[in-house]
Amino acid sequence: MMTTNGQFTNPFYRGAWVAKNVYGLELKLPDNLEVEALKAPTETFTIKDNINERRNNPACASCHSKMDPFGLAMENFDVLGRYRETCQKFVVTKIPEEKKEGKVVKKERITREFVDTIKVESDAVHGDGRAIDGMEGL
Repeated sequence: MMTTNGQFTNPFYRGAWVAKNVYGLELKLPDNLEVEALKAPTETFTIKDNINERRNNPACASCHSKMDPFGLAMENFDVLGRYRETCQKFVVTKIPEEKKEGKVVKKERITREFVDTIKVESDAVHGDGRAIDGMEGL
Protein backbone atom coordinates (compact mmCIF):
# COMPACT_ATOMS: atom_id res chain seq x y z
CA MET A 1 0.00 0.00 0.00
CA MET A 2 2.91 2.33 -0.52
CA THR A 3 1.03 4.36 -3.14
CA THR A 4 -2.26 4.75 -1.26
CA ASN A 5 -3.39 6.07 2.10
CA GLY A 6 -5.36 2.87 2.79
CA GLN A 7 -8.73 4.54 2.19
CA PHE A 8 -8.64 5.62 -1.43
CA THR A 9 -6.17 5.36 -4.29
CA ASN A 10 -3.67 8.08 -5.05
CA PRO A 11 -2.72 8.37 -8.73
CA PHE A 12 -0.10 10.99 -7.82
CA TYR A 13 1.93 8.53 -5.76
CA ARG A 14 1.33 5.63 -8.12
CA GLY A 15 2.23 7.72 -11.14
CA ALA A 16 5.32 9.21 -9.51
CA TRP A 17 6.53 5.74 -8.53
CA VAL A 18 6.11 4.41 -12.09
CA ALA A 19 7.65 7.54 -13.64
CA LYS A 20 10.75 7.32 -11.41
CA ASN A 21 11.24 3.58 -10.99
CA VAL A 22 10.07 2.19 -14.33
CA TYR A 23 10.68 5.02 -16.79
CA GLY A 24 13.59 6.70 -14.96
CA LEU A 25 12.05 10.17 -15.19
CA GLU A 26 13.33 12.96 -12.98
CA LEU A 27 10.60 14.56 -10.88
CA LYS A 28 11.62 17.51 -8.75
CA LEU A 29 9.29 19.42 -6.47
CA PRO A 30 9.76 23.19 -6.98
CA ASP A 31 11.38 24.79 -3.92
CA ASN A 32 8.55 27.24 -3.28
CA LEU A 33 5.74 24.72 -3.69
CA GLU A 34 3.96 23.01 -0.83
CA VAL A 35 2.25 19.73 -1.62
CA GLU A 36 -1.37 19.55 -0.49
CA ALA A 37 -3.03 16.33 0.58
CA LEU A 38 -5.23 14.66 -1.97
CA LYS A 39 -8.91 15.31 -1.29
CA ALA A 40 -11.08 12.25 -0.74
CA PRO A 41 -13.21 11.53 -3.81
CA THR A 42 -16.95 12.10 -3.66
CA GLU A 43 -19.77 11.45 -6.07
CA THR A 44 -19.36 14.98 -7.45
CA PHE A 45 -15.56 15.51 -7.08
CA THR A 46 -13.55 12.60 -8.49
CA ILE A 47 -9.88 11.67 -8.29
CA LYS A 48 -9.57 12.89 -11.87
CA ASP A 49 -11.03 16.29 -10.88
CA ASN A 50 -8.38 16.46 -8.17
CA ILE A 51 -5.66 15.72 -10.70
CA ASN A 52 -6.96 18.29 -13.17
CA GLU A 53 -6.76 20.98 -10.49
CA ARG A 54 -3.03 20.39 -10.25
CA ARG A 55 -2.41 19.93 -13.96
CA ASN A 56 -4.05 23.32 -14.58
CA ASN A 57 -1.62 24.99 -12.16
CA PRO A 58 1.54 25.93 -14.13
CA ALA A 59 3.79 25.35 -11.11
CA CYS A 60 2.51 21.77 -10.79
CA ALA A 61 1.96 20.88 -14.44
CA SER A 62 5.59 20.10 -15.34
CA CYS A 63 5.68 17.03 -13.07
CA HIS A 64 2.01 16.13 -13.17
CA SER A 65 2.00 15.93 -16.96
CA LYS A 66 4.71 13.22 -16.64
CA MET A 67 3.32 11.15 -13.78
CA ASP A 68 -0.48 11.52 -13.79
CA PRO A 69 -1.12 9.42 -16.92
CA PHE A 70 0.66 6.47 -15.26
CA GLY A 71 -1.31 6.85 -12.04
CA LEU A 72 -4.64 7.23 -13.81
CA ALA A 73 -3.96 4.14 -15.91
CA MET A 74 -3.91 2.13 -12.66
CA GLU A 75 -7.12 3.59 -11.20
CA ASN A 76 -9.02 0.39 -11.93
CA PHE A 77 -7.08 -1.20 -9.06
CA ASP A 78 -8.25 -0.32 -5.55
CA VAL A 79 -6.04 0.22 -2.48
CA LEU A 80 -5.58 -3.56 -2.13
CA GLY A 81 -4.85 -4.12 -5.82
CA ARG A 82 -8.24 -5.63 -6.65
CA TYR A 83 -9.68 -4.81 -10.07
CA ARG A 84 -12.75 -2.55 -9.99
CA GLU A 85 -14.87 -0.60 -12.43
CA THR A 86 -16.62 1.61 -9.87
CA CYS A 87 -15.58 3.44 -6.73
CA GLN A 88 -17.32 2.40 -3.55
CA LYS A 89 -18.16 3.86 -0.20
CA PHE A 90 -18.83 2.06 3.06
CA VAL A 91 -22.38 2.65 4.29
CA VAL A 92 -23.69 1.92 7.78
CA THR A 93 -27.48 1.94 8.03
CA LYS A 94 -29.55 1.74 11.19
CA ILE A 95 -32.82 -0.07 10.49
CA PRO A 96 -35.48 0.52 13.15
CA GLU A 97 -37.42 -2.31 14.69
CA GLU A 98 -40.57 -3.45 12.95
CA LYS A 99 -43.80 -3.93 14.83
CA LYS A 100 -46.95 -5.72 13.82
CA GLU A 101 -50.05 -5.44 15.97
CA GLY A 102 -47.98 -3.90 18.75
CA LYS A 103 -45.42 -6.74 18.86
CA VAL A 104 -41.83 -6.49 17.70
CA VAL A 105 -41.39 -8.78 14.70
CA LYS A 106 -37.88 -7.62 13.78
CA LYS A 107 -35.42 -6.07 16.20
CA GLU A 108 -33.50 -2.91 15.40
CA ARG A 109 -30.39 -3.77 13.42
CA ILE A 110 -27.43 -2.20 11.71
CA THR A 111 -26.28 -3.13 8.23
CA ARG A 112 -22.84 -2.48 6.82
CA GLU A 113 -22.05 -2.69 3.13
CA PHE A 114 -19.99 -1.28 0.31
CA VAL A 115 -22.10 0.62 -2.21
CA ASP A 116 -21.00 1.51 -5.75
CA THR A 117 -20.78 5.26 -6.31
CA ILE A 118 -19.10 6.46 -9.51
CA LYS A 119 -17.39 4.84 -12.48
CA VAL A 120 -13.59 4.70 -12.24
CA GLU A 121 -11.91 7.10 -14.66
CA SER A 122 -8.70 5.47 -15.90
CA ASP A 123 -8.34 7.35 -19.16
CA ALA A 124 -5.56 9.86 -19.69
CA VAL A 125 -3.16 11.12 -22.35
CA HIS A 126 0.60 10.49 -22.57
CA GLY A 127 2.82 13.55 -22.88
CA ASP A 128 3.18 12.77 -26.60
CA GLY A 129 -0.61 12.81 -27.11
CA ARG A 130 -1.27 9.04 -27.19
CA ALA A 131 -4.44 7.99 -25.41
CA ILE A 132 -4.29 5.75 -22.34
CA ASP A 133 -7.29 3.90 -20.99
CA GLY A 134 -6.24 1.57 -18.24
CA MET A 135 -3.12 -0.58 -17.99
CA GLU A 136 -3.26 -1.55 -21.67
CA GLY A 137 -2.35 2.01 -22.59
CA LEU A 138 0.95 1.94 -20.79
